[in-house]
Amino acid sequence: MNINTKLNLVNLKESLNCVSESVIVSSLSGDIVIINESAIKKLGLSASYQNNRNIMDFIPEDQKWKIEQAIKSNNSEYYEIELRREDDNSFPAIVSGKTIFIDEIGYRVSTILDVTSLKETEEKLLSKTKEQLKTLKNHIVKKVSQNAQDTNILKSKFDEESKNYSDDIKKLKNKILDDNKVIEILSKKIDILDKKNKELKQKILKIAKESFSFEDLLKLEIARAGSLNTKFSLVLISIDNFIEIFNSPLYRTKTDIIINATLRYFKNTLRNYDMVQYIDNGMFYIVLTNTPNFNISKMINNLIQPRILLDKLELNFTGGMSHFHQKDNVESLIYRCMKDHSEHQERKK
Repeated sequence: MNINTKLNLVNLKESLNCVSESVIVSSLSGDIVIINESAIKKLGLSASYQNNRNIMDFIPEDQKWKIEQAIKSNNSEYYEIELRREDDNSFPAIVSGKTIFIDEIGYRVSTILDVTSLKETEEKLLSKTKEQLKTLKNHIVKKVSQNAQDTNILKSKFDEESKNYSDDIKKLKNKILDDNKVIEILSKKIDILDKKNKELKQKILKIAKESFSFEDLLKLEIARAGSLNTKFSLVLISIDNFIEIFNSPLYRTKTDIIINATLRYFKNTLRNYDMVQYIDNGMFYIVLTNTPNFNISKMINNLIQPRILLDKLELNFTGGMSHFHQKDNVESLIYRCMKDHSEHQERKK
């Protein structure tokens, strides 16, 4: 390393100590060259720390491949990882890295964001939601049981009265019409209760199958973002040629396969914690969390490029988005997203 390089690194270290984020500058082989005070504190290093460590010392074995892959591909986007402090305690983090060159020598600049509080808050919200869902399920089960009991009581009463009326019919033929009316009324009541019982059972099956609707997930994300003062974005993507595909004899029976293939494509392209849900008629909603930390427009532009996903079938897409504001609710966020999507469709036409 020549004198100019040393001076540049010294100046860089002084600058990084003024940054509140945790930053580590390492060689391409992982040897730490510069670590700012925020990173030293975050990793629990002593005040007498010297730059004689490798960045892999702070990565658990099952997580090292993420760092190696990011360095190899020079990927500057954020990714999730577990980091290990000096005392062997680990914490969840989001890391971004970029390779720079000083006097033709390559260095990796890594930025660390501790998301421990975010993960804890997310777990609390999910736990609370699960409790609410459990209460709802118990209420429905109780209601179904009560209706079943009422149905059995009415059936028993029906059987008893039918028997009594059968005996009376032999003696009182002039009351046959009235008896038949009573039987008919009781039968209708039984049918109504049986129908309600089936409807409630269907609701239980639906809750067990779906657990959360898209609006429930969106409400949960709005609540989380509001409490943590964070940002997220809602994206609406449609398959432009969906109606053409649906009406085609060749693909009409394969629409479910096409939708599933599109869902897999979106999920493989997005981050693990982004949410994707198919709505209807070739339309998908995507919730992108932590949006200030990466280029959303670039990601969406990549997603809506024409793709060949099945049997040489090319799919064309149109996308629209809206960004969460603190006073937003589900309706306002969806409205702006649909409006932006419609404007993009008009431009295409």
